[in-house]
Amino acid sequence: MKGERLKILEGDEQNEVIVRHLKTSRADGNSLSIVEAGCGRRWPFKLDGVAYKLIGIDMDREALAIRQSKERDLDDAIVGDLRTVELPSAGFDAIYNSYVLEHVDGARKVLENFMRWLKPGGIMIITIPDPESAYGFFARHTPHWFHVWFYRYVGRNPKAGQPGYPPYPTFYDDVVSRQGMRKFVQENKLELVEEFGFYRPPGVIGLLTRLASWAFLGRLAHDHTNLLFVIRKPNARPS
Repeated sequence: MKGERLKILEGDEQNEVIVRHLKTSRADGNSLSIVEAGCGRRWPFKLDGVAYKLIGIDMDREALAIRQSKERDLDDAIVGDLRTVELPSAGFDAIYNSYVLEHVDGARKVLENFMRWLKPGGIMIITIPDPESAYGFFARHTPHWFHVWFYRYVGRNPKAGQPGYPPYPTFYDDVVSRQGMRKFVQENKLELVEEFGFYRPPGVIGLLTRLASWAFLGRLAHDHTNLLFVIRKPNARPS
């Protein structure tokens, strides 16, 4: 399992993969019901020709308020912790969760909630930084204040670290890795539809990740920094 080669996506291919799966995830003839579990700055996908309802959940009240006031692309917004928030069981066709699980102390509980919220045959689409990549290794082993500094002065985001703006503290529970996600899928009898690596850092950072990979004798990947998983909840067994 661990040694299986990971397919690497280039450019915006990960968005194409996500849109393709979202468009085909509708379980019935109604509009597509999607939970954005942990809201980003905006909904980045164009689902042309597909009617859908988008529910956003985030525990950062300020971030959710910014999203609602600027983008106005959520049909419903819920302030809540993904570990404890209550949503209808088997109520949704798809759950999109991007760069959130690494920030949760107790990420397994979040994934268990996703399973409960999905309709039979529904999918969860999850992206996380790869902790076994060279970039991910250094991200895990540098303090939060350095992340804030990097976002402000290298990423040129002067509001970084303020309420409503990333970066957020990271935990990286065991499940937040390629091996951890695969184990969770197997233990819960889910279907791992597809998995990919994506995003190779450009410029100086890309060079540094290649040097780090070389220094660690290839144990740290340098051809990607992030992981994408498409996971399906099995259909209900016939009675």
